[in-house]
Amino acid sequence: MSCRLLLDEHLPPFITLSLAARGHNALTAQEAGLQSTPDDVIMEWAMAQGRVILTEDRRDFPRLVSEWNALGKNFPGVVLLNRGSFGRVRDLVRSIEQHITPNPARLQNSLTWLPPLQ
Repeated sequence: MSCRLLLDEHLPPFITLSLAARGHNALTAQEAGLQSTPDDVIMEWAMAQGRVILTEDRRDFPRLVSEWNALGKNFPGVVLLNRGSFGRVRDLVRSIEQHITPNPARLQNSLTWLPPLQ
């Protein structure tokens, strides 16, 4: 099952390309015209577009998810990636896929941490 994804602007573009090549509707923040956009606006955009956010931003997104949950606002989900995994693209993409599929709906209204690659 494919998933609609928005990759935060600080993630390397090769992750997006690899996910798209595997059939996911993956879009970078830059491609969406969201470069240098505040994270709360990115959350709003992702919600409106039905896209799960992939990010390494451990400072802002956990706070935003808590705020949105407290307000009862729905969103497709946020997945935090581990920067140390970026060098192993194939393994990272496989790990992302295992995490977001086969049931992306379970990510809704949640913040999940993708475990570091072994």
